Amino acid sequence: MRHAHWLAALTAACCLAAFAPIAGAATIAVDDDGVECPAAPVTSLQRAVDLAAPGDTVALCPGDYAEGTGVEGSNGVTIRKALTIRGAGADLVRIRPQALQPSGSSIAKGTPDLATGTGAILVSRAPLQLSGVTIDGAGVVAEAGVVLIDAPGSSLRRVRVTNLVTSEAASASTLPGGYRSGNPGVGVAVLGATAPGTTAVSLSRIDRYNTAGLRVEGAGNRLTVSASQVIGRSLCQNVSATGACDPLVPLTDGPLFGQDGVRAADGAAVEVSGSITSQNQVAGTGAPVPGTATNNANLPLGAGVRVVGAAASTVTRSNVVDNAYGVFNAGSPQVSATENWWGLRYPTGPTGPGGTPAPVNTGPAISPATNPPIPENPVNGSPVPDGAGVTSDLVDFFPFRNGPQSDPLSGEWPIVDAPGVQADAPPTLALTAGTASVAVGAPVSLRAEAGDDFGVAGVSFFDGAARIGFDSDPPYTASYTPPTGTPCGPRELTAVAADSSGQTAAATTTVQV
Repeated sequence: MRHAHWLAALTAACCLAAFAPIAGAATIAVDDDGVECPAAPVTSLQRAVDLAAPGDTVALCPGDYAEGTGVEGSNGVTIRKALTIRGAGADLVRIRPQALQPSGSSIAKGTPDLATGTGAILVSRAPLQLSGVTIDGAGVVAEAGVVLIDAPGSSLRRVRVTNLVTSEAASASTLPGGYRSGNPGVGVAVLGATAPGTTAVSLSRIDRYNTAGLRVEGAGNRLTVSASQVIGRSLCQNVSATGACDPLVPLTDGPLFGQDGVRAADGAAVEVSGSITSQNQVAGTGAPVPGTATNNANLPLGAGVRVVGAAASTVTRSNVVDNAYGVFNAGSPQVSATENWWGLRYPTGPTGPGGTPAPVNTGPAISPATNPPIPENPVNGSPVPDGAGVTSDLVDFFPFRNGPQSDPLSGEWPIVDAPGVQADAPPTLALTAGTASVAVGAPVSLRAEAGDDFGVAGVSFFDGAARIGFDSDPPYTASYTPPTGTPCGPRELTAVAADSSGQTAAATTTVQV
C-alpha cells in the first residue's frame, strides 16, 4: 500500500508540473529519506526541479541533499526555469555536491570559468527565489556556491552559503580547493549581460569562501545585500576545538592572496545595508606587516567591499570590521559609505593613568602608508573636506559611527542573527466520518485531509485519549469500532496532524453511537 501511495503521489506531482501554467503554480515536496515527510513524491532536489513547471515551488523537508553526478565540470543542481525553492530552515536543510570519494572530490572544471556556470553547486538562468537552506561545499572542490547567470529578480533569503574552501589551514594553498589554492571558491556570483537586473541577498550568511563572498559583474546588474553577514577566513583556527582564539598571526609564506567580502565590477552596482563584512585579509609572501610600512602596497589586496569599474554603489548602516581595507574603489564613482561603524582606532601604547589615551575616532584611515597594527578597515582615495569632517574623494564615509563598540547609539550596529529561522506554518487539518451513526461493534471509516507548507509527517486518530490509528500516507484514514459497553449517544473522535518540524493541528468529528 505504501508503494501504491508513493506512485500515486509521484504521478500527481508529474501532472501538477505538466499543467501548472494552466492550473496555477504547484508545490512539490522533497524528502531525502522519507522520514520527515513520508508523502513527498521525490527524494532529490534535482528530480523535483526537473518535474516542476515554471512558477512552481519546491519545498525541501529537513535533510541532507547530495546532488549531481560529482564528475568534473558538472553542477550539483542545474536550474533553467523560474522556481521558488523553499527549505525548512538553514539549520535543517543542507544542499551539497555529490562526492565520489571521501576526500579530493571535485566538480570544478580544470580551468575555472564562472561565466559558463558549470562547476557551481547551484546554477540558474531564470529568476530563482531561494530560502531556508544551507549550500555547503562539504569538502568538494567547487567554483562557487550559487551562480546566477542572466537571472534578474532572483533572491536569497535566510540562506547560508559555506565551505567553498576545502581547508582554511595555513597549508591549504597546497590542497585542491583550499584557501589561496587558485580556485575561485566564490560564495554567490551574479553574472550575465543579456538580461541585467537586481538580485537580492537578505538575512543570509556567506562564509568560508576563497576569493570573494559575493560577486556581481556586468553592466546593469545590481546586487542588494541587507541584514546579512559576509565573513572571510576564520581568524580563530582552533576555536571550535579549544574554545579559545589563537593569536591572530598573519600568514607570511605561500601565495600572496587577498579576500574580498563583496565585489562589484564591470559596470555592476552593489548596495549593502544593515550588514557586516569582516575578516577579509591579505596573507602569504609579501603580506603587509602590521604596524609597519613593510609591504604596504599589498594592503589593498583584501577588502570588505571592493568596486572595480562599477556603477554607483553604497554601503550604509553596516559594520565594516577586521578587513585589510574596509572599502576599496578602483575606477568607479565615489562610493557612498556613510553611517557605518568601522571598528575602533587603537592607540600605540597602554591606556589608563600615565598611559597613552585612546585616540579620537576620526573614521577610517585614508590610503595609509603604514599598515594598521590590527585591521582597521581603511579606505582609499585622497582626503577632502565634508562639512564638519573629512572624507575620501573615492569613498565618502562621513558621517560615521564613532563610539565604543557597545554603545547602541554611536557604536557597532546590532548584528542580525542570520540566517535565522525559516517561517513554517502549522499543518491544516479537517476530519470526516464515513457515516453519521454507527452501531456498537460495527466499524466506521475516518478520513483526514491534512496539508502543510513543507510536508505532513503523519496523522494520528484518537477516541478520547486512546489512539486508534496512524497513517503517514495520504489519504490519511483509520477505522473506528465502538467497543462493547460504549454508551449510546454522540462520540467525539479526534485527528492530530504533525508536520516535519513537529508542529501539530487537531480536528474533531462526532458520530452517533
